[in-house]
Amino acid sequence: MTAQQNKSIALAVALLGLILTIAGPLLPGGERLERNSPAYTGHVTDLAGGGTDPKDAQSQPLLAGTSAGEVWRYQDGLWQHLPLDFGGHPITTIIGDPAKHPVGTGAGLYNPPPGTQFSERVGDLMQTPLGLVIGNDRGIHLLAPEGNQLLNAGMNVYRFIRQNNQGQTYLHAGTVGAGVHSTTVEAMGNDWPANNQGLPRDAYVYSFAVTEGGKLIAGTKSGLFWQSRPGDTWQPLDAEHGKTRVLALYLAPATQDRPQHLWIGTDGHLLHVDLIETADALKVASTATAVHQSEGALPYGISWIRPVPNGVMISAGAVYQWGPVRLPGWYWISISGIVLLLIAGWMLPGREENPDSSTATPE
Repeated sequence: MTAQQNKSIALAVALLGLILTIAGPLLPGGERLERNSPAYTGHVTDLAGGGTDPKDAQSQPLLAGTSAGEVWRYQDGLWQHLPLDFGGHPITTIIGDPAKHPVGTGAGLYNPPPGTQFSERVGDLMQTPLGLVIGNDRGIHLLAPEGNQLLNAGMNVYRFIRQNNQGQTYLHAGTVGAGVHSTTVEAMGNDWPANNQGLPRDAYVYSFAVTEGGKLIAGTKSGLFWQSRPGDTWQPLDAEHGKTRVLALYLAPATQDRPQHLWIGTDGHLLHVDLIETADALKVASTATAVHQSEGALPYGISWIRPVPNGVMISAGAVYQWGPVRLPGWYWISISGIVLLLIAGWMLPGREENPDSSTATPE
């Protein structure tokens, strides 16, 4: 084989090696759920913030609170521990910048509104026009400088949400064993009345979402239900999962390519489904399906679902991210490319000396 032929083969091998080296991390591996968690010292107990539009500063970054009283920030693909002191108490609820806005913990409220305080366990928080409300196993607490007011005494409040429907704002409390209790802003200083027509008896309500048309979705111990406004009969949604405990919900807004997309967190799986909404009805386009989880069922139930670019993040003890991922074993493709580049370098012939310029005898 001539030197020129060796050189051609070596260049071809080098080109193939370069292609494999570059292609390894770029080859798509589909969409699946993978762990992407901070180096926390306890379980992740709360996820807040997040967003899909990098230009939306209010939805960035993602914040994770842990059972060790830590808060971590996720931005630009990196987790960073925030140097904030919450006394080592478990973080239960974050509703803004944790350095400035109220943070709920297992032993009280940090950064409370001026003139207020709260030293009991915080289950959930909601900011209202009349002040901050806190839910826990003693009821609904309306914080005010002149003193905190306890509403619905003895009711175990798990989750709050605000709903806007046809110009009216409603406030809802999901409870453990007492269904949904709902009120208006104008009447929120009184006990919130029950709003349970159509729900299972003594319903456990763990999660909420509000559609673009203003309908309320509730995740319960017995599946999903929806209603347009308080007092309407709750209707089942996605009856195929009627016995599934729905612990977390996130409703992604409609885009040019797809309708509203509902993410559903259960005891061991993350499901999703498109919604079809009309003025008077809400239904699923098909039965909700579970995403691919390479390690099988999650070790803990999904407590929160938050959006990130190209997917969602969930908390289930640790934090997991669903979205496009690299091809499994992609690094072996890149390593093969590097090996081919080394072989090509070895194959290339050395520089040949020009025979005409060798030992010429001067005249």
